[in-house]
Amino acid sequence: MSKESEEDIAHTGEYDPEKDNVHTTSTSTTDNATPTVLTEEQTAALHEFKAKANLSAKDREDTALCRRFLVARQFNVDKAVEMYNGYRQWREQNNVDSVLQEGFKIPKDMWLHSFHGRDKLGRPIFIEKTGQIDVKHMKSKGYTIDDLVRAHINQQEYMALLAAEASKHDGKDIEQTLFICDLQGGGVFRHLNGQAQEFFSALAKLAQNYYPERLGKMIVVNCPRGFPMAWAFIKPFLDVKTQNKISVANSSASFKTLSEFIDPDYIPKIWGGNCDCEKLKCFTGPNPPPESAASCLRYH
Repeated sequence: MSKESEEDIAHTGEYDPEKDNVHTTSTSTTDNATPTVLTEEQTAALHEFKAKANLSAKDREDTALCRRFLVARQFNVDKAVEMYNGYRQWREQNNVDSVLQEGFKIPKDMWLHSFHGRDKLGRPIFIEKTGQIDVKHMKSKGYTIDDLVRAHINQQEYMALLAAEASKHDGKDIEQTLFICDLQGGGVFRHLNGQAQEFFSALAKLAQNYYPERLGKMIVVNCPRGFPMAWAFIKPFLDVKTQNKISVANSSASFKTLSEFIDPDYIPKIWGGNCDCEKLKCFTGPNPPPESAASCLRYH
């Protein structure tokens, strides 16, 4: 990548998605929801999946989990079984069940994020200041790509825990989450041919192979002027279904886009909402321990 291209990506000027059709997404609040009412054929596939997959005792009782793997593979039972078996092997080999107790090991000032209430469908909201993530800086402080991936697994497990808490509270399956990706700063894009490539490919593999159908919606805000170039870099790491869950909003349209999915009380003031994140230390305060995670959902 040329020096000029890198500088353009990191430029503080903002990209206007309305002037460049990077990708097309729908904005319906019911987009991409994993079906909870199955057809007769899908129900038969679910029973076949449970019979063939090497399910743990806990997973065998988790119909929602089984359904997500089937949806991810368009109800092709053999492919869904292969995907699940790979998922279970990965969890065992990486001791994923203990990751929440380990806590988030990266200092939050290096990876600003917040578990931030629920959207209009009851899905947990996760906000990340992705534009301020500097992979090169974190590696200079002694953190490896494996450390960063482990931190991302912690985030994924925490969101799964919140989805389970929301399901319990509402008396219905809430399996997906809403992710707000704030690119202000553009730091994560400054080394697209180096550390960031390894980082993004690892995270994309994690999300798509081991947390299928967890992402319900992703809203990207404060895109730097070089976003089309960055999107061209990131897009190959995402499957088409994931790409279609992504909406882009410039700063002038942030509240309009966010408020289609989120009540103002859960939208930060910086985007026109009511949440005083600075006062509440939404991004700088520690994440509640797993046993108190439900406090992030801010039930009214």
